[in-house]
Amino acid sequence: MIGHVSVTEQIIGYMKTQIDEGIWKTGEKIPSENMLMRELGVSRASVRDAVKYFSGQGLLESVHGKGTFLLEQNNNNNPNVEMMITAEDFNNVSDVLEFRRIVESEGCRKAATQMSSEALEELKSCLEKMKDTVNDRDTFVKTDIEFHLIIARESGNPLIHKTLMQVYDEADTWMKRNYYLFGYQNGIYHHKRIMNALEKHDPDAAYQMMHDHMQSSIDKLKKKEIIQ
Repeated sequence: MIGHVSVTEQIIGYMKTQIDEGIWKTGEKIPSENMLMRELGVSRASVRDAVKYFSGQGLLESVHGKGTFLLEQNNNNNPNVEMMITAEDFNNVSDVLEFRRIVESEGCRKAATQMSSEALEELKSCLEKMKDTVNDRDTFVKTDIEFHLIIARESGNPLIHKTLMQVYDEADTWMKRNYYLFGYQNGIYHHKRIMNALEKHDPDAAYQMMHDHMQSSIDKLKKKEIIQ
């Protein structure tokens, strides 16, 4: 059963496994919303958000009255296939960080104006967990990602949230490989500054703190070679 933290992200991870491992077959109908709700122990809204994510990637298609179907992933007849985001687009870490700097800085600005007290508590919990897991690379990186996705969610813009969900899904591996280059102290330092700006609901400061966080990582890349 799936827990209550980052439910949609976890459902997406589950569905991605079904697709990647060929458990769900191309052209066939995937399990219904009710079946997924029962199997995973989640709400209908969370299942629908996950389905929308894959529909946006061109992998699922919902047909009214019939269900949701898995589409052909390498359809050369699809004129938009070359414009779809793929894993190869994440090979250049500098490009990924630049993209994050642009999108996450503005997302953080938006989040600052409407950040709920509940979301602030989630961020505080993530920050404390990061402090407690500095010697546990995988947990630290997972919590780091959760921190950023909470802010993206609170921006109120589903495109920012869903796009960054895909970015972090693809970037997870190299983030773990380069944990020691970026350093846990650097991450905790910048996250504290971002938290302070969000607590004050200061959009300009929130933008600057996130921008500085991303720029710091970009600058590190210029000084040291990272592991792709």
